[in-house]
Amino acid sequence: MRNPVPPGQRARVWAVLDLCAAAGYGLPAWGMLAHRHGPGILAAAGTSLACLPLAWRRSHPLTAFAAVLSAFWLTPLEPLMATLALPPMVAVLYTLAGALRPRPALVMLGLALTGTLATALPDLSRTGAVAPYSLIFIVALLGVLREDGDQDAAPAPLPGLAGLDALIGRTARAGLEVELAVSGAARDLPAGVDLTAYRIVQEALTNVIKHAGVSRARVALAYQPGELVVQVTDEGRARPGQALAAGHGLVGMRERAAACGGELRAGPLPQGGFEVAARLPCAEDGW
Repeated sequence: MRNPVPPGQRARVWAVLDLCAAAGYGLPAWGMLAHRHGPGILAAAGTSLACLPLAWRRSHPLTAFAAVLSAFWLTPLEPLMATLALPPMVAVLYTLAGALRPRPALVMLGLALTGTLATALPDLSRTGAVAPYSLIFIVALLGVLREDGDQDAAPAPLPGLAGLDALIGRTARAGLEVELAVSGAARDLPAGVDLTAYRIVQEALTNVIKHAGVSRARVALAYQPGELVVQVTDEGRARPGQALAAGHGLVGMRERAAACGGELRAGPLPQGGFEVAARLPCAEDGW
């Protein structure tokens, strides 16, 4: 189940590539703005908002999105700003589409489209680039969603722990380094348990990306007599005694575990961070 390329190493490679992209794109962009206005506040702020978010679009995609969208709203001051911010916005939307569920991803698309209105300001007396930029955004965040939808609709086996490497690879591209630890003899699981274990890991890692504010997490699978123990931990913002926020999918994970006759607990760790732990029973003769 181990990936030949460690997820942490892959995440670092992506981080370096994103940093190079931000620098390689940002320097010429700054040169164009500085040539028009001199190396002043507008050139510095515009370049920073439009280009630097490429460096952290995987680790903090929502922050990167907000920065690039702000660059679009500088268009009334500098018409070139929308052109410079267009490629970074496409890249950030692509990242968001892979990290978020379809509904919040579509919300991000709607917010991005409001930025195109800035190209027609200050008085909306001209059309600006509203139509072409909107089309580019729609074709790019929906292309990714359609790919995901086609994969879900394809007649393929339900996911299970055999697909855990691919899941960890996707989280690495989203900026989360995942350590996978497996103890005990890995064996074939009943289909329901296999699916439930995969979904719990998937939902827990999604929560880390969205809420924990960290770049590392750990997944542990323990094959024990009569049961499979699944643990997902991080060292994020959660603290002992902190109330759990709604909407983290915990109810759904508990229901999945209960449907298999198992149980799931989730909460802050004593040393800080968060843990999701599930025990899923597996009859010995079912292995």
